Amino acid sequence: MPGIVHPNMKLKEFEGKSLLNNFGITIPKSILISKEASLGEHLFFPCVVKAQTIHGKRGKAGFVKIAKTQNELKFFIEDFFSRTHCGEEIDEILLEEELDIAHEYYVSIIFDTGKRKPVVIFSSCGGIDIEEHQKNNSCFFIEYPVCPLKKLFPWQAREIVIRAGVRGKNIFKMEKILVNLFRCFGENDLKIAEINPLVETKDGRLIAADAKIMIDDDALFRHNFDFSPRKGFRKPTPLEYEISLIDKDDYHGVAGKTFLELDGDIAVLASGGGASLTSMDALLSYGGNPANYTEYSGNPSRDKVRRLTELTLSKPGIHGLWVVGGTANFTDIAETFQGFVDGLLVHCPSYPIVVRRAGPRMEEGFQILREAKEKYGLDIHMYDHRTPITLTAKIMVELAMQYKKKI
Repeated sequence: MPGIVHPNMKLKEFEGKSLLNNFGITIPKSILISKEASLGEHLFFPCVVKAQTIHGKRGKAGFVKIAKTQNELKFFIEDFFSRTHCGEEIDEILLEEELDIAHEYYVSIIFDTGKRKPVVIFSSCGGIDIEEHQKNNSCFFIEYPVCPLKKLFPWQAREIVIRAGVRGKNIFKMEKILVNLFRCFGENDLKIAEINPLVETKDGRLIAADAKIMIDDDALFRHNFDFSPRKGFRKPTPLEYEISLIDKDDYHGVAGKTFLELDGDIAVLASGGGASLTSMDALLSYGGNPANYTEYSGNPSRDKVRRLTELTLSKPGIHGLWVVGGTANFTDIAETFQGFVDGLLVHCPSYPIVVRRAGPRMEEGFQILREAKEKYGLDIHMYDHRTPITLTAKIMVELAMQYKKKI
């Protein structure tokens, strides 16, 4: 059982820079210090002292300092190792050469789910206040979508940086960096590859002074990354871990990829997306206490839904089950409801079950529920798109409370 839950795989700065360096992008001279290791003798001053964390805003939290002497360095290291950032313990500190900065740029590649393709973002402004620059429109950001089946060509990279105002020899230097960053993005299955700032030094070098890298966790099986365990996230419960295996060898839809075990008594099988979050808010607003949060969507198989239902309902102390979602576009309601009934019959619960779903083969699906209700004496209450999700939350809470009074 893995020790850490990965919400996609965010890399620490030194890990991200190692990837960048593998693709020909220059990074600062550096030394990595761990809690267990001594400082050693090969230090350089002044140096930038950076706590390594997967959480942002570390600079504003006081985890980036400049040490000019051995005593200052020792003080900063002891201070960083004694504190946490956003609940995360600091296990590594990166010591880097202090760069003689002439200018700072911003460059990133993200996967835009709306456009369904990678987007290169470039600006002639960079640094710690980049969000403020975006809000105030004080800098010009170029957004350049790229076909995911193709590479970023040098002529495209030149077009991006020229449109952002880059001139002279830097055009060709930037072109090379963008092309190499796009290669790094694609070959490592990244969701985000950000360099902020990309520093131009006074002697004309372009250096990645920071790196924010996130790997798509669905693609980790294709790589042999040897990164340290993520920290700052709690260990999964045995039930969470077991349910996480449902999708492991079957990529037809999702069932249980997102599963959180909570301390309530109303089990929730949600359809995913924003409607699921709204559903949880509604349940809480009516006094309900969820036993879990999970999602199934994208037309999962009957067997995957059966396993998700069976495992979700194995939690002791459940007093109600809410199957909730909006109108599906691609999920076969009848197929998933059959899997749902298969899982129900493992437990044959006496507590109330409220179902609010709609979508393809909806009538066939509700007929499956009606037959199971009659044959096995299940307390199932069925609603389609004509009944608001929030109203079924109210009904679920009331029925669960009535049930608890009877037992």
